Amino acid sequence: MSVPNPNTIAPWSPNSTDASWKAAKTNKARDKWHTELGAALRAAQTAYDKIKFHQLDVALIMRKTGQKFDIVTDVEVAKKGAILHHNNVVKPAIKALTVAHGKAVWAGRNIVITGTANTKAKQIAADLAPRLAQLKGIKFTDFDNEVARLKRNMQFTYDNYARSMVKVLSDARKFSRAVRRKPTPKVFNAAIQDAARGLTQMIGQAEKLKKNGHDLGKDNPQAIFNGLNDWANGRDDLDDAADRQTVLLAVSRFELLTDQVDDWWN
Repeated sequence: MSVPNPNTIAPWSPNSTDASWKAAKTNKARDKWHTELGAALRAAQTAYDKIKFHQLDVALIMRKTGQKFDIVTDVEVAKKGAILHHNNVVKPAIKALTVAHGKAVWAGRNIVITGTANTKAKQIAADLAPRLAQLKGIKFTDFDNEVARLKRNMQFTYDNYARSMVKVLSDARKFSRAVRRKPTPKVFNAAIQDAARGLTQMIGQAEKLKKNGHDLGKDNPQAIFNGLNDWANGRDDLDDAADRQTVLLAVSRFELLTDQVDDWWN
């Protein structure tokens, strides 16, 4: 967690506002003493209300978006945003709350003002103290931990990717051999989508691996992907009346694209 005890995050308490402080003071001359607490509370509340806690913590970001991180670069971008928000918003709030808390503590001990006002000031100080501690305790290690987790997972994914590529290429060639043994539209159409989709999924996964630090050292084979994509999405089946030559031409085109994937990978 970046934010300590995130379940305790709550809006500014109505019991710690300038209005509540004024309401607690009596009409006695002693409570006319200027403690500067009211102004400090206004400034602290204004600063605190600007904080967007869901930008500061990995778990809170995922809770807000309803999605987990699956790309390292997304976590790195989120961390930069969290640090920027911390510098521009949280730090000024810490400063404002520190002033307000200090004045509340002092007012709670001030023997000039009435006991009622002392008690109220102590209550305000007690409310501000954990809020202030929470803000001061914000770290960004959870972003680093999330990056490390994703990289561990992606190493596992990469190892699986390499094994899967071998299988997908093997399956593609089995499909081609089956069609050549019996070059009919029915045989071709029955399995072309799975054969082509296996290849396009492997190509697409390569870009995700790259974003997570596993640069394969290969260009993105978009042209190959485009050549397979219609088949992979069931949009280029052969006509049921297609003749033998048409089927063989189609499987030859698929074989050429399979070879290009193989060359790209190896």
